[in-house]
Amino acid sequence: MWQKRIKANLLKWQDSKYRSFQLKLIPNLQANTIIGVRTPQLKKYAQYLATQKNIQEFLCAVPHQYFEENQLHAFIISLDKNFSHCIEAVSLFLPYINNWATRPLHRQSTPRSADSRSLAERPAPHGSREVEIGRASCRERV
Repeated sequence: MWQKRIKANLLKWQDSKYRSFQLKLIPNLQANTIIGVRTPQLKKYAQYLATQKNIQEFLCAVPHQYFEENQLHAFIISLDKNFSHCIEAVSLFLPYINNWATRPLHRQSTPRSADSRSLAERPAPHGSREVEIGRASCRERV
């Protein structure tokens, strides 16, 4: 459900001039994977999506077809205030990032956590497990 709705909105917000600009900035991506939606629109949409029930359907549907879908995914992760959720979501999403511009955790401040250990002190995630993203989970493919 969410994948179709998101793609329809992204295509509706396409800016051809911005798409041409992005193709020059991110030459390793194929032209058919960039729609050309401006970042402020993506961030605004991510804020809306992050509040929606069942958005995990979109987050679990990786790899995404379009660069802008990856950007939305990254922005949604960055809006999660739970540090553990962010780290787990990033570990699931990281294998699908294929360019320099898609970066989860864009925000300036780091999410707070009851777990005060540094990242270096935390055990590395591994194996097959259920990972909570927001209000639901995805089965990680290892």
